[in-house]
Amino acid sequence: MDLQDLLITNFWYIVLAVFLVGTILLMKTKHQRWFIIFMIKTQHGIKLLERLGSLSPGFWRFLGDLAVIVSFGGLGTLYVSRYRKVWPFLLLLGLFSMFFILPLAGPALTGGLFLALLLALFILNKIPERFASKVFAVLTVLIIFSIFLGFAGTLRPGTPALAISIITGIFGLPGLLVGALGSQAAAIITQESALPGISPLLPGISSEGQVGFMFPGLDIFIPLWSGLIAIIILLVSHEFSHGIMARVQKIPVKTMGLLTVGIVPVGAFVEPDDKVLEKKKSEEKMRVYAMGSFANLIVAGLATILLLGVSVWASGMVEPVGIEIFSVQEGFPAEVLEPGTVIQKINGISVSSMEEYLTESAKLKPGDIIKLDTDRGSFSLKSVSNPGDSSRAYLGFNLRTKTSPKEGFENQQSSFGFLLAAGSALEIIFFLNLNIAIVNLLPVIPFDGSKMFDELLKSFRRTRRHRKRISGWVWKIVLLLLLVNALPLFRILAEALGAAVGQN
Repeated sequence: MDLQDLLITNFWYIVLAVFLVGTILLMKTKHQRWFIIFMIKTQHGIKLLERLGSLSPGFWRFLGDLAVIVSFGGLGTLYVSRYRKVWPFLLLLGLFSMFFILPLAGPALTGGLFLALLLALFILNKIPERFASKVFAVLTVLIIFSIFLGFAGTLRPGTPALAISIITGIFGLPGLLVGALGSQAAAIITQESALPGISPLLPGISSEGQVGFMFPGLDIFIPLWSGLIAIIILLVSHEFSHGIMARVQKIPVKTMGLLTVGIVPVGAFVEPDDKVLEKKKSEEKMRVYAMGSFANLIVAGLATILLLGVSVWASGMVEPVGIEIFSVQEGFPAEVLEPGTVIQKINGISVSSMEEYLTESAKLKPGDIIKLDTDRGSFSLKSVSNPGDSSRAYLGFNLRTKTSPKEGFENQQSSFGFLLAAGSALEIIFFLNLNIAIVNLLPVIPFDGSKMFDELLKSFRRTRRHRKRISGWVWKIVLLLLLVNALPLFRILAEALGAAVGQN
């Protein structure tokens, strides 16, 4: 048995041993802990927060208010309009929305919509603030609605995309997540989907023997080093942004650090002076709470821009030659295929890129016989229902476009390999930052969204008793959705335990 086989066979025993030894050593330190939950505190980096916050306080406050509007949509605009003019924020969001409207509406209509927005902002800026604030909120709903409808409608048009886009426009990103969880919960209850709507990030090994991270129940694998880099960027950007905004608002930062379960980092923190924070104005607290998730959204946006650049650069060096299977799922029709197999035709139609494959596979339905011509022979497979959408055909594999160097680039494999690795890392940075940003805005403890939601309720003149009642109902609804979305995980756990008992 070679080293790789030994690692795969004993992977979880090795992980457990390292976890136990590391945790025991950590318990011998003076770090604050509750059982095996540690808060590793430091004051290193606080001076950097102060320097960054002092560069342009007005700019940071503008970003903080923009973060509130992006986070809570129309409700966020109503909140911000209480203490400042909101038309600059809507102008920025409107310009951003044009990129999503353009593919659906075309250049002429998109340009006309933007001009209409400019006219509306000009007129609203001249009328009484009390009336204008409500219209600004409606405009925010329409702008965010257009962004998400443009994105979701391009991928999968239909009533769910329309409904979730409206909810997101009104309630912001928490509405997006709650809407998505509700949709998936309904699919789980009606047995249209066997996939969990939520899943923890755990260490694991891919079907190719690569060590990294995975989400149980979801066919998502993150290579070790790419995942670690993405997590570090996520934590640093999130907590540093909280800290910078705290210093901008003249709130002292006492410590910074890591939150761990044993030796496993599960979060980072910036510890502001809570007594000073509580005495601050509502909008000053909101900026501090909102900046963490907003920083993650900015990182996700930057990763997208860089990924586009890498893709354009790489496309000049290679050309698609087929569709490669890089993983298969046990228990599905594709389990007879080996990773590395290249699909050349589907039902007699040549496919050399993912776009071509998706175009052909979209025509298929569950139960159809699908003929795949590959570099390892021809296979006829009977499709089953997609676990995430019972109306779509599914074979149970993950694909990627296989490429080969263009003429003149045969000797630049190392350069292309670097671009491929960079692209993969950027995809992971985008994925983790986007998801954490949205989850952190859930209006339930312990997320930042719970504190922001409470400040929103205060701004609408809700009493403490009413705020507690509303927060309680929101908490119950979100908890119920999370439990339903986690139901498939219990089945997966039971199957894993059954398999382990069977082997023994």
